[in-house]
Amino acid sequence: MAATLAGLRPDHVFALLGTTRRRAAAEGIDDAYERIDYGLTAMLRDVAVACGSLPRFTYLSAIGADERSGNKYVAVRGRMERELREGPLPWLVAQPAFVSGSDRDDSRPMERFYAITLDAALGALALVGLGRVREAYGSLTGEQLGRGLVTLALADRHGRARADVRAIRRAGAAA
Repeated sequence: MAATLAGLRPDHVFALLGTTRRRAAAEGIDDAYERIDYGLTAMLRDVAVACGSLPRFTYLSAIGADERSGNKYVAVRGRMERELREGPLPWLVAQPAFVSGSDRDDSRPMERFYAITLDAALGALALVGLGRVREAYGSLTGEQLGRGLVTLALADRHGRARADVRAIRRAGAAA
């Protein structure tokens, strides 16, 4: 990976790494969020730093990422966000809520259930004039997320920014 990035000298690197507890358990991986979600992302970040072109590092984090959280998924994402802020790379941190929909490659029934339930509740709030809440916390499809990430990442080669659900959704719709 280091040789490839050093040879390519990219302007952008996208870190969209992660796993599920079920997949990690099926593959016998202990402490999956630490080893995969954090570990592989940290490795990619370190290689991006070393490649010589200081590419903008687009990191798929999560809404509410906080390294002090008792939730390991949220905690490792919070730690990576802090390390990006402290590091030399320009970065974009995307913080979506649920990524759900029929365009997902793998079945995540509980995630889908929670996304549908949350979207329904947010839709009800929109009916009583709280549409901004739905925009801020509603789920995104994989296509919306992908279009939004690419649009936002390419818009600013040298910037450091966070993108919330609203920003991702707007950028995806504009693509």
